[in-house]
Amino acid sequence: MKKCTCSNPKRAERCRDRCNLCGRPLVDRKNQRRHNSDESRIARSFQAKDMGPISFILCLKIVRHRPTRQMWINQELNAQNIIAKFNVKHSHPAATPTAAGKKLYKSTQVMRWLN
Repeated sequence: MKKCTCSNPKRAERCRDRCNLCGRPLVDRKNQRRHNSDESRIARSFQAKDMGPISFILCLKIVRHRPTRQMWINQELNAQNIIAKFNVKHSHPAATPTAAGKKLYKSTQVMRWLN
């Protein structure tokens, strides 16, 4: 198991005694043996391996910041693959996708139109 990076010593001790995968307490040897048998049963059933925290799956890059409980998903590689597939790497890139020839209005006009 990885070490906890909690600044609170009581919480760090509590986090250290839990499984990274399921969060189940690993307080005593009995629980640890049961947990290890569960892991081996899952590995046999699904041909799975514990490779640590996920960071990349299906062309999605996943970034987690555990102390603030935030997560970001980045699809940059997926977009690059699509651009390469359709050979549009040297086309005219735009900062934001909009319809060609679409007229933009000031926010006051839009608000009048919405009301």
